[in-house]
Amino acid sequence: MSRSIWKTHTFNNNKFKLLDLDHPQVEQDILREIKSGVDVYYDRRWGLTQEFCEFLYEMPELFEDKDILIVGAGIGAENVVIGSMAKRLYINDLAPVALDYCERQLRENNINNFETIQGSYGSMDIPDIDLAVACFCVYTSETMQAMRNFIENCGSPVLIVNETLTNFVRLLKSVDRKRKPLVSEERFPCYLFE
Repeated sequence: MSRSIWKTHTFNNNKFKLLDLDHPQVEQDILREIKSGVDVYYDRRWGLTQEFCEFLYEMPELFEDKDILIVGAGIGAENVVIGSMAKRLYINDLAPVALDYCERQLRENNINNFETIQGSYGSMDIPDIDLAVACFCVYTSETMQAMRNFIENCGSPVLIVNETLTNFVRLLKSVDRKRKPLVSEERFPCYLFE
């Protein structure tokens, strides 16, 4: 019997099918893309994924019936959770494989109200949205600059969640836009740029 590419995850008593990022086919596709020269960063589901996905249900008013753009979407679980609440979802990533897998993951969960946008979030044309979301997108000086450009050019609120890396701290200090924390710093860094 072959191993399934899907695993069931539960967030706030809601079950979702997510790709098994340790599945040999997924790993093979990601490595092939990296070797082809696509300048992307892939990681396993980051440590705060479960907690962040649970948090999304604490503030449904931010997501329900809204047009939402997720930048640097990757194959994140938050795409499926947000997609289940959004009126319209736009998913952006630089990596074609990430977008393909993200799309497959959304469809596997009967989420079809989305469009994909390939390219850098630092220079993309931003669709007409109610909210932008960025999850763990700032980890190098290049991604910090791209995110700063995005936040400065986005006319809608931007929710950003990241681990407290040096470049993320630099981003927070360098963006001149009003922001507020949505959870305590001890829980995880989560800010809404208004």
